[in-house]
Amino acid sequence: MKLLSPGYPSATLGRSAVALALTLALAGCASLPGQGPSKSKIVELAAGEKTVQDSQYAVVNLTPQTVGVMGKIPRRAFSTALPQGPRQPGAVRVGIGDVLGIQIWEASPDGLFSTATAKSAEIAATVDGQGNIYLPYVGTMPARGQSVEQIRGSIAQALAGKAVDPEVVVVVKENGAQSITVVGDVKGAGRFDLPPSGLRLLDAVALSGGPSQASFDTEVIVNRAGRTANIRLDDVVKTNAENVWLVPRDTIQLLHKPRSFTAFGAVSANGQQMFETETVSLAEALAKVGGLSDSRADKGGVFLFRFEPRERLIAARIPLPEQLASAQMVPTIYQLDLGTPNAYFLAQSVEMTDKDIVYVASSPASEFRKFVQIIVAPFVNTTDSVNDLAN
Repeated sequence: MKLLSPGYPSATLGRSAVALALTLALAGCASLPGQGPSKSKIVELAAGEKTVQDSQYAVVNLTPQTVGVMGKIPRRAFSTALPQGPRQPGAVRVGIGDVLGIQIWEASPDGLFSTATAKSAEIAATVDGQGNIYLPYVGTMPARGQSVEQIRGSIAQALAGKAVDPEVVVVVKENGAQSITVVGDVKGAGRFDLPPSGLRLLDAVALSGGPSQASFDTEVIVNRAGRTANIRLDDVVKTNAENVWLVPRDTIQLLHKPRSFTAFGAVSANGQQMFETETVSLAEALAKVGGLSDSRADKGGVFLFRFEPRERLIAARIPLPEQLASAQMVPTIYQLDLGTPNAYFLAQSVEMTDKDIVYVASSPASEFRKFVQIIVAPFVNTTDSVNDLAN
């Protein structure tokens, strides 16, 4: 049975079907399924002054000039975020709860503190809640906030005329107040005394046994007087100024916070990827996801999405959208064209940060193939079937 009359030209039917398919495609090609925006869609807002002002993000074209300013990630100002502590170890200041060992010598065996066997006596004095200590023949005297040398002088002065040529030595036996606490992802959390020579941040980490996870995946949080500051442990090791001197009652917390980035679009492996090393460049990030997809990727449409401090963009002379002129953190898209050999050197110089997003746009040819497969092919296949039946 033939569906068409013998005189109807099947070739005309085929051309009509394809023409209809093209018409429908032109009307609805924007609705083709995809994994994200095209390259032109991302960068078109940076094409002219008016559109840049109307944009809601900044676009940075990766060139040797911009990479020189924006490639390396600035380290967080950790030490300046805390209340000012000592710049170097100083005299130990006595606090509430400290136990002082006070030893008093006299020149005569008949002195106040002499015994039948010795001309001296040792007294343990605890700094009470009011910051005072008590000594026989002296009474209550202030101690909180003073150095051991100041307390020694005050005791010797108070004993003048009472004891026989007294000599006084004061030491801190138990640092009830001169201590810090280390908690979190460490091998040996605990409370540690501050020695007279002082204690720096890395010393406290070492006393706690070190981090339980890799140092590049560990964040250090210091709480001092109700204020906190955080930094990556590796950054403390690299920068001596960030290895701050600790003060009494500091709390140090180590947290395992692995960094990651996410890849979308025309790459071989979409998804979240962990850093696994101290630093990761954009080139290494692309390698971790298997590189660009040969059949789909637009080599000129490699993009990196992140929030950047406003000052960094201004330093690189990147135009800022008027809507974000006062924002401290600006949504920023970096564009890289891997069609040029120099792009691979640039990609090696761009440092990734935690929660970055890498997106590779699909090429126009890939979109055309998708259009053919989804819209044109069904019409062509249907026409062929009809022609077969007609013949």
